[in-house]
Amino acid sequence: MDSIELSIIILTCHRIDRCHDSLLHNQAALAHRACEWWIINNGGTDFSLPDGLTQPTHLLQMPTNLGTAARNKAQPNGRYVLMLDDDAYIEQETIDSAIREMEQNPGAGGVILPVEGEGCLLQTVFHGCAVLFSTPVLNIINGYPDHYLYYGEEYDVAFRMTAANFHMRPTLQDVPSVRHVRDSGGRNIDHIMYRLIRNNAYCWIRCLPWREILPALLDTLHRYNHVSRKEKARAGFWRGVRAVPYALWRGLRNRSPMTQQQFEHIAMFNQLKELRPINGSNELILCGIGKFMRSTIQRLQQQGWNIIAIAETNPSFLETKLRKIPVITKEEALTKTNTWILTGLLAAPANRRWINEFKKKNYEPINNGEIQILKPMV
Repeated sequence: MDSIELSIIILTCHRIDRCHDSLLHNQAALAHRACEWWIINNGGTDFSLPDGLTQPTHLLQMPTNLGTAARNKAQPNGRYVLMLDDDAYIEQETIDSAIREMEQNPGAGGVILPVEGEGCLLQTVFHGCAVLFSTPVLNIINGYPDHYLYYGEEYDVAFRMTAANFHMRPTLQDVPSVRHVRDSGGRNIDHIMYRLIRNNAYCWIRCLPWREILPALLDTLHRYNHVSRKEKARAGFWRGVRAVPYALWRGLRNRSPMTQQQFEHIAMFNQLKELRPINGSNELILCGIGKFMRSTIQRLQQQGWNIIAIAETNPSFLETKLRKIPVITKEEALTKTNTWILTGLLAAPANRRWINEFKKKNYEPINNGEIQILKPMV
């Protein structure tokens, strides 16, 4: 075989049949490329490779569950590394397009892959189930962090990549999305809630500039306070709250922050600076409660916007307020007239859905970029 072009690293734990199925599918999708595969059994039951594999495949057995940091145990030889979960299914066209994107942007650290119906709340951060990295850049930032186990590590990786002056290329468009199966069962919502709060708190103090830490932490507590009520996971919420002081102490010990300018870039606040009221009309509705909402609202208000509402489709937030701004339904937002609409605060698929909904009501974007202002057309 030719020298390895692409290394694929797959984490699995207690899902042998699912891993076998996705592995065979994904090897077929990448049969045209010189690949190697690393399967990491992350502290799960005995695992063996399936029959019918067509490319070099290595199996690593972890003595215990190391979380996403187990990805660092692989020794990739490819120029690029494709990180997959065992329930992620890819298509040839998507990976071909991602590799072309990397070849055309040699300074990039990776490419954000589209995931069917999912994505991170911050568009500049990848979804943990599938992402393509530059192997040299991943080595420079020392791979995945080891303080998370699961949930939130993708923000840490993206922030450290930004701090090292690399960046993720935006989510690919017009290619098949990664199919993320998310097998049901075995998900302890209370435990997930606890880890989300603890890991976010750790990440904020470890990676953010000082002035951004408190607003981000308040956003985290606001989000999961409401989500935990809907999901009936209050025990997990309070466990997470109790874990915050220790998470902050650990994050402080491992602090490696971005500069304020780097944070402004990855949080897309540099795009907000260009968006100012036009012709004296300043009433604005925000689409969705994303990351860093308090800082987003503060910056928009300082630029002269009167934010009259936040539109949400997540029932966890309806009939609540954020910084005294009411959260309303999509249907209520669509009835507003002569009001500007801001999209781009959520994952790329959700942002596109918001834009399409308002276009049906004769709204049109007035700018390009990940964050867009939509104006009602007369």
